[in-house]
Amino acid sequence: MPLRRGVVRKFFSTLAQQGPLVTAKRVNEYMQEHCAKIHGVGRLFLWTDGLINAVQRYLDSSFDRKYGVDTSGVIPLKNLTIESDNKNEGIWYEPMSVKIFHQIMRNLEIDFNKFDFIDFGSGKGRVLLLASDYGFKKVIGVEFAQELHRIAGKNAAIYSLYNRKPNNIETICIDAMKFSLPDSPLVVFFFSPFRKMVMEKVLEKFSMSLNLNPRKIIFIFYGLNPDTIDTIKSSNFQWKELEVRSDWTRGTQYKCFLFTNPSS
Repeated sequence: MPLRRGVVRKFFSTLAQQGPLVTAKRVNEYMQEHCAKIHGVGRLFLWTDGLINAVQRYLDSSFDRKYGVDTSGVIPLKNLTIESDNKNEGIWYEPMSVKIFHQIMRNLEIDFNKFDFIDFGSGKGRVLLLASDYGFKKVIGVEFAQELHRIAGKNAAIYSLYNRKPNNIETICIDAMKFSLPDSPLVVFFFSPFRKMVMEKVLEKFSMSLNLNPRKIIFIFYGLNPDTIDTIKSSNFQWKELEVRSDWTRGTQYKCFLFTNPSS
C-alpha cells in the first residue's frame, strides 16, 4: 500500500508540475517496466508511446500551421549534411517551446533595440522567428547542418511576409567555433546545441571578444546537458536559474539559466 500511495502521489505531482504529456510518458514507461514479462504487451506500450509523440507533434506544429512555416520535428544529426569535424559534438534538432521562449524574454530587462540576438544551433529557425518580434537590431542564426540552414532561411522570408515587416534575420551555415562575433551588445541563445568541448571553445571566443571590446552580453541556456551548463557556470559570468512554467504540450521539460558578464 505505501508503494501504491507513493506512485499515486508521484503521478499527481508530475501532472501538476509538468502536464499531461509528460505524465502519460512516465506512466507508459512505468507500466512497460512492470509488465515486461507479459508476452506480447510490449507492442501495446510501443503503440502508446507513438501515440503520445504524435499528439505532441500535432500540438507543437500549431505554430507552423499559423504562419505557414516548417519548424517542427525532432531530427537526429546523422540524417543531415554537416561539413564539420565537430558533428559528433552536436545535439539533435528540436524546436523551442513558443510559450517558454516568451517567458524567458520577459526576464530580460534590456532595451532590445540596442542588442543583436544570436542563436547557436539555430536549426529550422523557430527561435529566430520568435526573437525577430522583440525589436533586436539584428537576429542571427548559426547552424552547421546545411538542410536546417536552408529551411531556416525560407522560414525567415515567409515569417517576414506574414508579419508585413522587414526581415532582420540573418542565417549563417557555419561551425559555431568559426563564427565571428559581432562587436555589439549581445543576447546569445543556447538550446543545448553542442557538448562541453565546443562550448568551451565558443566561450573562449567570447572572452577574447570582451577583452577587446567590453560590452554587455547575456547568455540564455535552455536544456538538460549538465556538463555544458557547468562549463558556462565556471566562466566569469554571473548566473541564475529561471523559474519557467512548464509547457504542457511538450513531452520533455528542460531547465533554463540566465548568464550575464559582471562588467555589465
